[in-house]
Amino acid sequence: MFSYLLIKLASRCNLDCTYCYWFRDPSVMALPPTMSIEILDALSSRIEEHISTYQIKSFVCSFHGGEPMLFGFRRMQALLLELRGIGERQRCAMQFAFTTNGVLINSDWVGLFREFNVSVAVSIDGPPEIHDARRVTVKGRPSWRDAVSGYFELCKGGLSPAILAVCEPTADPGAIIDHFSGDLGATFCDILVPDANNDDHVTSIAAFYVGLFDHWYDRSMAGKFEIRILTEMARGLLGLETKVDTIGFGPTQTVCVSTDGQIEAHDVLRIAGQIRARTDCNIQSHRLDAVFSDPLWCAVRDQSTSLSPKCRSCRYKIACGGGQLAQRWSSTQGYDNPSVYCSDYILILDHIARKMQRELEASGLASCFDDIEIPGSLRPRGSLGLEMR
Repeated sequence: MFSYLLIKLASRCNLDCTYCYWFRDPSVMALPPTMSIEILDALSSRIEEHISTYQIKSFVCSFHGGEPMLFGFRRMQALLLELRGIGERQRCAMQFAFTTNGVLINSDWVGLFREFNVSVAVSIDGPPEIHDARRVTVKGRPSWRDAVSGYFELCKGGLSPAILAVCEPTADPGAIIDHFSGDLGATFCDILVPDANNDDHVTSIAAFYVGLFDHWYDRSMAGKFEIRILTEMARGLLGLETKVDTIGFGPTQTVCVSTDGQIEAHDVLRIAGQIRARTDCNIQSHRLDAVFSDPLWCAVRDQSTSLSPKCRSCRYKIACGGGQLAQRWSSTQGYDNPSVYCSDYILILDHIARKMQRELEASGLASCFDDIEIPGSLRPRGSLGLEMR
């Protein structure tokens, strides 16, 4: 049973971002540009069947693309009405999330999001000089102004949109935080690690995230402005379960439906090609839970917790969890590798751990952890379960 479904409404986009994981797999261009009526009908039926079978009380539909707004306003309105009706019939609280580049947002879309209580995340990478260097239209034009206009349209409509960014390792992290929290008035963002695997040559991200943490932490912004990746790193260091699959130990169990109705594993796995995500299940011929028996989906789930020898012996096994599964891939050893960012994660987590340790010791709280059994913790040394260097 699962209660979160990633739905690819569109396989095309109106932006041409330099780092996009989705279009890194050229096979996505062979997919239908948007979901057809037949696929949508099958999707609704399968969702209701799944909720009814497992008596699910709360179910999340997360809408992605490409750019999901290319699906169209009227079609989105009809889909949300259908899904809300499923919730009413099944006595299930339907929750909706929508990730967009923000360029096409207008008052009609804002009204729709308000009517159906949709949680919206807008992709903005920072100030114009950072954002526009990487997030351009298909004609090569900058997109920051339109994205920020869409963001403010959501705010004006009474919504509280999140901001999603992708790390630019050479950028000033403090300038990015100040832009989000000060210029845009945001209270939540996530700054994602660039998608890459062990076959790629990557730029170190350690200095960026260390600087990000220091700017956020030293200015006492933690209670006013949340940066999800930092929050989750701190949870992992405390031995707590993280709430994302980008960092922290735990199984990758995301179920994704593509525009052709194919049921897939996590879509980011496509950075190593469609064969890493595509199962033999389709919603026109299979129940949603059929994916639990699919060899590829089961392998993804199992491999996400089957760490490489280096990861199993690492002091940050729980806090890092080997990194995101897609980051572990190599053409020679499959997923049996540490993250391509392994050395960076160690530097970042070492830095955060030291600052947390000092803070707890200064406040007299460190000893409070000594007699607490933290689930899954690596506690052989230290009150935080950390092995300090």
